[in-house]
Amino acid sequence: MKKNFIKEMAVLLVFALSARPEPAYAGWQQDGPLWKYERDGAWLENTWVYDADGWYYLGHSGILESGWKQDKGRWYFLNPLADGAFGKMMTGWQWIDGRCYFLAEKSEDGHPLGAMYAGGRTPDGYWVDESGAWADEKGEVVEIPGKGIISSEKTAYGGRETVSLGGGSGGSGGGGRSSKRGGGSSGNGGKKSSTGDGQGSENSNAGRTDLGEGGMSQGNDSAIGQELPKPVPDPSNVWMVDWYVHFVDEETHQILLGESRQGSIRDGESLAVNFRERLVDSENRIWESVQEPPLTWEVYGPGDQIYYVEYRYVGQMPETEGKDQEERKQLRDWLETAKIQDSLVTGEDASQVPDRRILVSGQGEAEERLLSIAGQMETGKEYEIYLIGKNLEPDGMILKKTFGEEIVYSRLVADSFCIGEDTYTVVRFAVKREEEREPEDKEVSWEKLHWDLEDVLTAELGGEQYCFRCIDQNYSDRAGNHCQGALFLCDFVIPADFGSSYSYGQLEDGSYGYEFCPGPIAVFGEGNDYKYSAIRAWLQEAEGNFAQAKTVDIGISMAYTGSTGEGMYGQFNDSDLKGSPIGSQRLTGKLFILSVEEALKYRNYLWDVEECGPFSKGYWLQNPMGTAHGYDTGFVYTVDLANGKISPVAISPEEGAKCAVGVRPAFVMPQEALEELYREEEDYEAEVL
Repeated sequence: MKKNFIKEMAVLLVFALSARPEPAYAGWQQDGPLWKYERDGAWLENTWVYDADGWYYLGHSGILESGWKQDKGRWYFLNPLADGAFGKMMTGWQWIDGRCYFLAEKSEDGHPLGAMYAGGRTPDGYWVDESGAWADEKGEVVEIPGKGIISSEKTAYGGRETVSLGGGSGGSGGGGRSSKRGGGSSGNGGKKSSTGDGQGSENSNAGRTDLGEGGMSQGNDSAIGQELPKPVPDPSNVWMVDWYVHFVDEETHQILLGESRQGSIRDGESLAVNFRERLVDSENRIWESVQEPPLTWEVYGPGDQIYYVEYRYVGQMPETEGKDQEERKQLRDWLETAKIQDSLVTGEDASQVPDRRILVSGQGEAEERLLSIAGQMETGKEYEIYLIGKNLEPDGMILKKTFGEEIVYSRLVADSFCIGEDTYTVVRFAVKREEEREPEDKEVSWEKLHWDLEDVLTAELGGEQYCFRCIDQNYSDRAGNHCQGALFLCDFVIPADFGSSYSYGQLEDGSYGYEFCPGPIAVFGEGNDYKYSAIRAWLQEAEGNFAQAKTVDIGISMAYTGSTGEGMYGQFNDSDLKGSPIGSQRLTGKLFILSVEEALKYRNYLWDVEECGPFSKGYWLQNPMGTAHGYDTGFVYTVDLANGKISPVAISPEEGAKCAVGVRPAFVMPQEALEELYREEEDYEAEVL
């Protein structure tokens, strides 16, 4: 009886163990020379998978892919190297096949993480062409043959290389992926790599084909042989990169402790910088370097490379007796006085004002300091501002140049003394910004013969009345011809939603709701050529209300790259925008928008407009973004009122968004010179007499 009981229990135990489900393994598995990803007992395929260290793509039959990968119209690059991260999505700037590409480091600007930027500017301001390759200021692709990751097989023939351009995206085999289950790593190591359908073929993801839907073509399943000329690598042609090294405090990087160094070096070379381990600044503070000299960095483009040598504050130098003691006390007393006066303007604690804000050793520093503090002054109040020039006597001419009649100041040399071989000059400025007054609009008759600055004309545009103000008494048209005319610019930005509406009805999906019906200036146009833009067409329709205006040359001849600094408003540098001749455009009209060249000329009038709303955060200029080699970029320059800069914007917003850029029109009235008016009056008087 007991034996039968034990036998029955053993049988039941076997059944119980066999019926208990085994936990499914999730992770990387090696299938011959290939890597796959298993989850719940099945291979994942045709999908992205996130592992502990990044994103990977598993193609047909679950095979891990590498090299160029197109997904939903976007190009990605998956690491093809057998370095333990085979197949991992790469981000940031990457040199691939001798060219440099930018792969999104985060999801922004409509680019998912890892997606390649093409035909525009990267988030850090560099230009990439339609293929995604980094291009220089002339629009020419920067190419260093053999640099970076080689994604395709190439056979050199006397300075030319035959490249197999594979369609679509396949997966390379193996390639040194570390096994997550304790196994080793392996790769196929040969010329064969697995394609997206699991069949072996050469160069499955060798490269990308011509442009197509979504920015790049979908490609095809067969390899297309194409000969591409490549220059023989020449060390003398390696791209030169500008570098800068700043010596700063460890915590904020805002305290400059020594003169910065700069230079140029060949891309890919190492930069070694030696420096002092211990420094004493002008406030007798002692700083020690965080790292031991020398420091070495590998320098590579694109763009300027900036490096920092960090110092840590360790104490204060003891006061020295004897020579220059009295003069040093003078300097400290003047610094204390200057800081107190600064705090009255800025509202900060005087003890927190750094000496470097008061002590200046160059006229540029002095001008920057004066403009900064003057910009923070309350209008109608007079302030005392001090600058202490080291071997320099600061002047205040920059105040008048910048603010004109808006500011009144006097200048006095309050003290001068020497410390060692250096002469310190204390200059006191009494500065007052005048109360801002609303300009008196001088609305005049359209029949007037001579126009003065600030004259105002009222005209109808799109059924609305707008004021136009004279900003130039001797306007020169786009052809550079001085015509007897006065330029009038609208006081308002006509918003992009002008004439737009919402209608209620049946939508595309069969449901009912409100649908946005765009007005005539909801976007710049279908292209970035102003001549054929929606803006130009709308203004042409309204020219009938401006019959007395002059017909002038409004064609453009330049495309631009670059952007002025954010928040600079009218204080930008002309060199921020780089123009390229694109041929003279024949175009005339009475009503038009400003060009970039005119925006540079009339910079003081660009920002004096009514407060911008959601559809008028800026206004269009005529010129496209681009170079002489290509300017059909889909971007046009604008005056960005919200951010105080001139920069390019896409001609139409992303799907679902509304355009925030409006229109600020202008026209030219015939201008009769004063001399001619006086002559006519004299002739009339003589005739009467």
